[in-house]
Amino acid sequence: MKKTFSADDILWAFIEHADDARRAIAVSMAGEPWGYVRVKGPGGVHQVVIERYNATVCVAEIHCALPGVERRPSVRIESDPLGHSAGPNMSPLLWGISAANLRKKYSSPAEFVEAIVRACADAGTPW
Repeated sequence: MKKTFSADDILWAFIEHADDARRAIAVSMAGEPWGYVRVKGPGGVHQVVIERYNATVCVAEIHCALPGVERRPSVRIESDPLGHSAGPNMSPLLWGISAANLRKKYSSPAEFVEAIVRACADAGTPW
């Protein structure tokens, strides 16, 4: 049994969720040496960052109440799974969910992506 989801698993769940032009997303990569993948929703307002080092997903306040999401500490990712790989400024992505917690709280990356999108809709703003 798989213990965690990989960064690729999570990224593909976002890509598969954007199945037509009405729900297009933007994906970019940055950071060294491991870096991260930034996924912006179709509105270009909301985003998540998937750390390539350990598949932690960093989120903004709109997603901070999702199961498993915790406040991120201001330390390097090597010291804490929720830390920064390209910091120290993490704003606005001050919350995150580790790959281990994501696996515990969600049955699949697709279920997590649905929670991200639903949280935006519940707040009255499209993903």
